Amino acid sequence: MAKNSLQNDILRAWQRIEFFQPYALEEKKKSLRIPLNKINQCGDNLLPWLSADLREQYEIPTKASYSVHIGLFDKKIASTISEDVFGPDEGLDAEEREQRLDQEGITCFAKVLLNSEGVPALEKLSVSSLPWALGHLKEKRFQSINSDTFSAECERLANTLRNFSATLKPVREKGPGVLKADDILMLLTTHLVAWADFAPQWEYVL
Repeated sequence: MAKNSLQNDILRAWQRIEFFQPYALEEKKKSLRIPLNKINQCGDNLLPWLSADLREQYEIPTKASYSVHIGLFDKKIASTISEDVFGPDEGLDAEEREQRLDQEGITCFAKVLLNSEGVPALEKLSVSSLPWALGHLKEKRFQSINSDTFSAECERLANTLRNFSATLKPVREKGPGVLKADDILMLLTTHLVAWADFAPQWEYVL
């Protein structure tokens, strides 16, 4: 009886997961992808809004704005977590599970827009729901995988981001705070990971 109840919880949880779809990253001519080890080594020198050399190299206009995808990871991790949680003998249709999610390619945790100086519009930061859902699935919090809980957690994250925004430092006197390499790492590895309770192997930081 207990086993049937668990299977029902798992099935309902997985049915909810299908609503938590990943971001599809747009490949653009002037896209840059930065691995974790590189941003740790080179810091702000890898960020075009802080590096005149990069803007010249990639012919980026001085007044360009930036669409930054943070925390890139392989979508196939959804299959790995599914197998770990459900197991091969739970009586669920593995093919059906795989069809529920688009599992090819790279997705990300969040997207934020920056102006030409690197000032982020954190109040408009959009988060992917997939990492949050996978974090809950991995920890077997099946009952929490629903839109109401997700909305409440997004409100909590919004409060965190307001506090985070106040810590950003300007690059010119009395200017607004800009997003630097250390800030990106803090945003990803501390705030977003804590929100989702999920830390995959990063393909790229951004």
